[in-house]
Amino acid sequence: MSTPSSNGTATPIPSAAVGLTLLSAAMVIGLPGNALVLWSCAATRRRGIPMLLVFHLALADVATLLTGPVYIRFLSTGRWDLGLAACRGCNYICGAAMYASVFLIALLGLHRCLVVSRPSAAVVAGDRAAQLAHGAAAVTWLVALVLATPSIAFRHVEDGHCKRKHSSAAWLVTHNLLETGLGWALPLTAVAVGYGLLLQRLRRTRLARRGRTLGLVAAVVVAFAVTWGPYHIASLLEVVAKLQKSSEPLNRVARAIRPPATALAFLSSALNPLLYACAGRGLCHTAGTALLPRLLEGSTAFNSTRRTMARTTHRARGTRKDREKGGEDVAVEDTGTGGGGTAVEVVGMGDGGTVVEDTETGDSGTGRA
Repeated sequence: MSTPSSNGTATPIPSAAVGLTLLSAAMVIGLPGNALVLWSCAATRRRGIPMLLVFHLALADVATLLTGPVYIRFLSTGRWDLGLAACRGCNYICGAAMYASVFLIALLGLHRCLVVSRPSAAVVAGDRAAQLAHGAAAVTWLVALVLATPSIAFRHVEDGHCKRKHSSAAWLVTHNLLETGLGWALPLTAVAVGYGLLLQRLRRTRLARRGRTLGLVAAVVVAFAVTWGPYHIASLLEVVAKLQKSSEPLNRVARAIRPPATALAFLSSALNPLLYACAGRGLCHTAGTALLPRLLEGSTAFNSTRRTMARTTHRARGTRKDREKGGEDVAVEDTGTGGGGTAVEVVGMGDGGTVVEDTETGDSGTGRA
């Protein structure tokens, strides 16, 4: 597919067919999937920190996917004919959503590490959890909107293409390294280090069970790293090409990689709902709209009764007594959701070297995360 340029020659769009396929798949899967995630989060009355972070992550994914039709039109026609404002606006939305997504994923991963390794410091219940999560999300979005401003300054429409164009090599190097460092490498490295330390500690303490949540959050982190990796590799190749004297081969490789890599990055916005569904297989029929709360917080939305309240109170008292006797690091988290239902999550690491995440919910009895 080619684009007629101002001098009558044709400017090809590398891998346009691949880009169209990836963008179309991302929209077909991602928009309804993320809409379902948003609805599930909104239907949950009491939301802990993980649920609120996932809600904002789904918002970022939806914002990215809503620009998909613009890029599909561009790849189909071979020419950007929507003007400079649309060029800069769409890229700014995608840039802000990229930063917001990686920061939210990092917060989600580090929070899970903290819950398992230092439960007494990580557990925050009720309105305090909501305030903390909303505050963290607001700061995340503000920082993301600021960091994405270069997407406005360095986007121009030339020869029928919406291009990244920098006034000097120094600006290109600065922009690409900032985007790759803060939007990919540093947040994911922080999560990887946190998970590495956590797994090392769990091996020393003879972990009993890790549960679904830890694996789910790890899968979300890996999916983002893999789908955005080629895009940032193209950015790094551009940097190396600018710093070297004979850079044309690297420039050609970077130009060939970037269009399909950008489309692959769109696919990351569609993967999270699929990961939630895969992690919750076997729970869909019993959990219903409470699938996400059950996966992320070990809670369900079943209606509670006095018997359940008495049982959770007894458990809370029991864990406090155990802590006093055995010197265990035990925390009790009220993560009740929906319909007045109440759940208590007990995460402890004691002298016996065992980590257990136990959740007691509703009339249906006891579930384990």
